[in-house]
Amino acid sequence: MSYRKQMAIWIGGSCLLLALTGTMQFVWIGHVGDAQQHLARDALIESITLVRHDFRNKLWLLLTTFKADADLDREHRMEYYLQRYYSWHELSLHGPAVKRILFYDLTTEAVDDLTALDVDAKSIERATWDEDLASVRRYVSESGFEPGRGISPAQRATWILHPSAMAVSRPIVSEDAKLPRHPRMRAVTGYLILQLDPDFIRDRLIPNVLQDHFSSSSVGDAQYAVTISLDDEYFYAYEPFVKAEDPPKPPGSEINGFSLSSQPERASADRARPPDRRYPLFRPSGVPETMARRGVVQAVIVDSRAARMRMDEAALGRSGLPPTADRDSASEGAESTKVLRQASGLPRLFVAAGQQHRLALEARHVGSSLNAVMHRKYSRLLALGMVVLVLLTLAMAMIATTGSRAAQRAEDRMAAATSQAHQLRTPLAVILVLAESMVQGTLGRSEKALQYGWLIRDYGRRLSGIVDRATHASTIDSHWNRLSLAMLDVSQIARDALEDVRPLIEGAGFELESSLAEGLPTVRADAKALQQCVGELLSNAVKYGQQGLWVRVATCEAPAARGREVRIQVHDRGSGMAKREASKVFEPYYRVPGDSAALIPGSGLGLTLAREMVERMEGRLTVESQEGRGSVGTIHLPVAT
Repeated sequence: MSYRKQMAIWIGGSCLLLALTGTMQFVWIGHVGDAQQHLARDALIESITLVRHDFRNKLWLLLTTFKADADLDREHRMEYYLQRYYSWHELSLHGPAVKRILFYDLTTEAVDDLTALDVDAKSIERATWDEDLASVRRYVSESGFEPGRGISPAQRATWILHPSAMAVSRPIVSEDAKLPRHPRMRAVTGYLILQLDPDFIRDRLIPNVLQDHFSSSSVGDAQYAVTISLDDEYFYAYEPFVKAEDPPKPPGSEINGFSLSSQPERASADRARPPDRRYPLFRPSGVPETMARRGVVQAVIVDSRAARMRMDEAALGRSGLPPTADRDSASEGAESTKVLRQASGLPRLFVAAGQQHRLALEARHVGSSLNAVMHRKYSRLLALGMVVLVLLTLAMAMIATTGSRAAQRAEDRMAAATSQAHQLRTPLAVILVLAESMVQGTLGRSEKALQYGWLIRDYGRRLSGIVDRATHASTIDSHWNRLSLAMLDVSQIARDALEDVRPLIEGAGFELESSLAEGLPTVRADAKALQQCVGELLSNAVKYGQQGLWVRVATCEAPAARGREVRIQVHDRGSGMAKREASKVFEPYYRVPGDSAALIPGSGLGLTLAREMVERMEGRLTVESQEGRGSVGTIHLPVAT
C-alpha cells in the first residue's frame, strides 16, 4: 500500500472518528443537561418536602409536649407546665415561638378567670384578656365545652387553631370532677391557651428551617427565594442571603443564609412567574360533623412520619393483617388506625375561622426560572463543545495538509528516482553488453581482463536491479501492474534467489548457511516477484551484516492466525537495530541512522517495494531485530487450499 493511500485512509478514519466524537459529545451534553435538570428539580422537591415535614414535626412536638396528662393534678400544674416549657425549649430549638401559656378556669365564680404561667418567677399569675385573644374568648364562650362536661381522651387531645390570635387551645379536665357515664371520661374545667409569637416565627423559626434543608440537600449552586402564600396571596417572602453581594442588614435580620424580604413589592411581582416548585402546608379539607357543630371549618394534618409509622404498625398489629394484605384489608387497617388515634389521645388540630384557608410553600430560582438556568448551562456546554470540535477540526486540517504535502513530496521523489532510473537504463545496457563481451574473451583471455569483466558484469547487474526496483516503484499502484500468480514451492524460489545473489554473498566474504525444507505445502504467488523479495532480504543481510559475516536462509511451515503458513527467513549477525527503528524500515526512503549506515549504498525503497509485493500475494513481510545480535526478515505466505 502506497504512502499516499495510507495517509488517505488515516485522514479519512480520523475525520470519521472526529464526526463520531462530535455526535457522541452533543448527545452526552444533552444527557448531562437533562440529568442536571432532573437532579436540581429532585433536590428542590426533596428540600421543600423536608421543610414541610419539619414544620409538621415542630407542630406535632408542640401539641404533644403540652398534652393533657397533667391536667388531672391541678395542685402541681405550675411544676408540670414549667417542665413542659423547658422540654419544648430543649427539643424544638425554637422555644420563644411560645409567647405565653394561659389557663382559662371555668369552675370559679369569678367571670373570665384567666391566669398565665410566669416562667421567670416560676409562678402562676392572674392575667387579662388582650384584644388579640378576643377570638379565643369568643370561641370558648360560643362553641366550647360546658363546665363539667365529660369528654373522651380524643377530645382532650383536640386542639383548636385561632389564626387571628396566633394561638392554639384545648380543654382542661379534672380528676376530681364528677365522672359521667364512662370511667375514661373526664369533666371539663377550663382551657389551656398557647399564645404564639408571630414575629419570632416569621423572623427566626422559618428562616432557620429553610436554611437547614435548602443547604443540607443537594440543591447544588442554585439559590431559591421561598414564598409562603395564604389563599394564593403573598404572605411572607424569604431570599437567600449572600454576604458578598447583599447590602448590610440590621443586626438579627440575617438568619443562617435566609432573610425576610425587605422588598415585598418585588416578591409580589415575582409571583407573576410560575414557581419552580409548590407544596401545600395545609389545604381546605372536610371536618367531622361533631367538630363542625363546634365551629371549626378545617382540619390540619400534624402527624410526624415517625409517629404515623408507629401508629400504623400498631393498628395493623391489632387488625392481624399480614404484610401482603390486599387493598380491602389495607382499608380495614386504615380504619383501625383511625380508631387507635381516637382512643390513644394523639393530638388533632382544627382551625376555627370564618372560612377555610390554603397555606402553601413556593420556591423560585433567584433571577430566573430553573428551566432557564438549566437552558443557559446547556448552552454554555454546547458552545464549549463546539469550540472543542472546531479546534479538533482545525488540527485535523493541519495534519491532513501536512500529510498531503508529505505524500506529494514522496511522490515527487519517487518520480525523480523513476526518471533517473529510466535515464540510466541505456548506459547500463551498454555496460552490461561490454561486460559480457569481456567475460567471453573478446578483449583477450588474460586473467585480469576476465576478472574485471566478471566484476563489471556483477556490479552492473546489481545496479540494473536497483534501476528496476526504482522503475517498479512508480508502477506498483498502477492497475496494469498485475502479478502472475501460480502454485509455487517456496524452497525452490529461495534456492533460485540464493543462486542469484551468491556471488554477492561470497564476494563480501560471508559464510552462507541454508535450511530449505522439502515437501512444504505450495503457496499461490508470483515466482519472479517472490524471488525478488527474497533477494532483497539477502541483499540487506549482506549490507547490514558485516559485523558477523554470516547469513542463513531457511524455509518452514508454521501455524498462523488463520490456518497455516509457509515462511521464508533470512538471518544475519549484524549490528541489529532498536525496536523503534525496526518498525520504520518499511517506510519509503527510510535509512537506519548512524555513521556506518550512511556508508552503505541503497535508496531506502527495497523493503518498501518488497512488502508491497508480498502483501499483493496475500502475505506479510516482517523484520525482527536486536541490537548487537542481528536481524531476521521473514516472508509469511498462507498455504494454498
